[in-house]
Amino acid sequence: MDSIYSDPELRKLIELAIKPPVRDKKCPRCGKAFYAYHLNRKFCTDYCADAYYNEIRRPAKQILTELAQRDKEEKERQAYKDSLPLPENILRRNIAILDKLIIEPFAGTAYQISDLQALGLDFSVFSYKERLVGKAEECYALFFGTYKVTQLDEKRIKIRNRKK
Repeated sequence: MDSIYSDPELRKLIELAIKPPVRDKKCPRCGKAFYAYHLNRKFCTDYCADAYYNEIRRPAKQILTELAQRDKEEKERQAYKDSLPLPENILRRNIAILDKLIIEPFAGTAYQISDLQALGLDFSVFSYKERLVGKAEECYALFFGTYKVTQLDEKRIKIRNRKK
């Protein structure tokens, strides 16, 4: 025989009729006792509900906002760093510029410093420098890969390719 209690939905309805849900509740924010007209009501007033969730959510929201701001700033810093030319890339560019120039194999060729700078040659990035001996003043030769660059005067330099 099937009993009325075998149907789970009917059983639940009977249990609710016998034991009604608790409607006398205590507000978690202010602690005031109240009668809940709806079973899902947790707070005595809308004001208490809003205030409770603001007290809990506001600090969390502030932390999330601060973390998002830090992430944004870090991404901006990284993008700025990525946009800066690396010395290795500048050196490669310098060598590529020198590769395009016509240079006499043994004697080398003189060029205007301003012309080379207009082509984009950056004299601050080089492979290494070597002190020239026998000069009264302190003079250096700059090396860009296989190219040796020496200054002839204030406006001109001499470029030699040491490649064999």
